[in-house]
Amino acid sequence: MSGGRRQTTTLRECSYTEFLKCQPMNFHGTEGVVGLARWAEKMESVFQIINCTVACQVKFASCTLQGSALTWWNSHMRAVGQDVAYAMPWAALKRMITSLDLSNYNHRFQELALMCGRMFPEEAKKV
Repeated sequence: MSGGRRQTTTLRECSYTEFLKCQPMNFHGTEGVVGLARWAEKMESVFQIINCTVACQVKFASCTLQGSALTWWNSHMRAVGQDVAYAMPWAALKRMITSLDLSNYNHRFQELALMCGRMFPEEAKKV
């Protein structure tokens, strides 16, 4: 043994200021599946860098939601209550947003499919 002191690190709760210094991506809900994946990856990277506690992950990530994504989050918070919403695990929030995004994608695909049939009736007959 060297007789030196052992370094110990104490885990402390990360701050919102530290979170913002990492420049997390905002998510508007219109970026599509790729944009959603990039947002989630960036969030997880930031969580790791600042040693974000599980208790703060959803709270901090929800602050990056804007536009229609923020409207969805606010309605979810009203439905379940702020404490329940913030207590949700990060993985659950990702699943909820992913399913929301995929349903929007499917809805838009169906709209475009209907429009194609009307705009190009000859092509629709071939299919």
